[in-house]
This record gives sequence, C-alpha cells and structure tokens, in this order.
Amino acid sequence: MERFTVDDLWKVMPNKYKAIVIASKEARRIAREAREKGEKLPIKPTILALEKLIRGEIKWRIVKKTKVRKVVISEGPSGRNR
Repeated sequence: MERFTVDDLWKVMPNKYKAIVIASKEARRIAREAREKGEKLPIKPTILALEKLIRGEIKWRIVKKTKVRKVVISEGPSGRNR
C-alpha cells in the first residue's frame, strides 16, 4: 500500500464531489465482491478504491437521464456497467 494525499487525488480529478462519488461506488463494489467470494480484504475497500482512482484504474462515465445524473462505473474488458 502506497501513501497518497488529497492533492494526489485532486491532480487526477479536480472535481472533489465527483471523485468521492466514484470512489464510494467502487468501494461498495469491492466490498460486495469480497463478501460474495468469502474473501477478507487486506485493507479497507475505501482505501483500495481511492488508490485505484488515483492510478486511473477506474473507468467511469456520467449517464444523463431526464432530470437525474448518474455515475456508472465499468470494470474490466467485459464493459459490464455497475
């Protein structure tokens, strides 16, 4: 695990609100997959998600519906959206 600062995150994503939404959705996905597989994570899913966001490993896009904006995270080459 590498140390990172908030400044590292802002360099990758200047909009802090969007960064928090994306990282929290990824953290929930990581926790859910670990729980389904019965695995114990070495560190908190939030830290894992923030590290992935800083390294640019999370693919995301904003989906606009009538009045609601939604962030969709896709994982891996399958392109499966979550």
